[in-house]
Amino acid sequence: MNITNNLIREDIQNMNNVDYIDIFNQMLTSDGILRSELFISDNLHMNGQGYVIWTKAAKNYLRMNGFISKGLSNLIVLKIGMASILSRSFLMMSLRKSSSFKRYPLVYIRSISSDHHHQHQHYRPLMLMDLPHIAYPNIFLIIKNFFSRLIINGHFDSTFAIKPFCDGARQALTVVSQLIGNGQFDDLPGFVTREVINEVKQNYEHLSSQQKQQIPVEEGEIIFSCPYLIGLIMDEQANTRMVEITMIFHVLKNPELYREEMFEGSGSAFSNWLSTVKKMRDNIIVCNYKFLRDMSKNASDDSWIITGLNHWSPNEYFQQS
Repeated sequence: MNITNNLIREDIQNMNNVDYIDIFNQMLTSDGILRSELFISDNLHMNGQGYVIWTKAAKNYLRMNGFISKGLSNLIVLKIGMASILSRSFLMMSLRKSSSFKRYPLVYIRSISSDHHHQHQHYRPLMLMDLPHIAYPNIFLIIKNFFSRLIINGHFDSTFAIKPFCDGARQALTVVSQLIGNGQFDDLPGFVTREVINEVKQNYEHLSSQQKQQIPVEEGEIIFSCPYLIGLIMDEQANTRMVEITMIFHVLKNPELYREEMFEGSGSAFSNWLSTVKKMRDNIIVCNYKFLRDMSKNASDDSWIITGLNHWSPNEYFQQS
């Protein structure tokens, strides 16, 4: 079937551009743990077998991300590549585990003690809309999404492609988040629905100044993005065909500061990397956005509109030890 072949070919061609493709997976177990057989007894240094696998993966990664062309020394290139790739694996493993942790309620009370009295402070986790917290892709939905794309290309819109959509979704995230972060709710119509504006505006007023500063997103701060669910909404009686795509974005503010900390720390290279990655994990923000488009035959508007959005911090939902 030509449509099927074209979709498979599109996925293969775009693999190097998809953020969640981890080229370093040969050195990790399915749980994201380093494979012990590739390291010597201290688990900090690779043996010969591990070095061969790492070298091949590092060259591909660095070439893909443009580090090799920057004229950096081999040692710095190796550190940058290893830190970047392992960081992504470590962060994803942490986010996957977050679903098994006990979550805080929407509003909880934190006690602060002093010498003379106890003061209670109300704290609201970062939230713009009351939506499910989705941090990472679902393998079963990835398969379902493939067949949804078959239906879209075969019956709704033959020109639809997931890569251009994801690129546009990233741009929409930056524009909408900047408007929300600046309190420009009057400029949101056309990007999001009126229902979204009303709920986001109401929740925005309860955020702290620090939380409000976390909302605006720059393109370079998006370290991970993927479509989570491609939903088809069809009404035969009304003869309407709607497509709703839920996107996942992982955002890390000022990522260059973490890279500098990896190399300028006072400890060993591994301890610097480990402490920095933990800070990255604690400061990551997940954005869930829902995009809706009317793909009916007589639709007058073929643009996408946001029907749901949320920015939240997985660290606020981890059970504290």
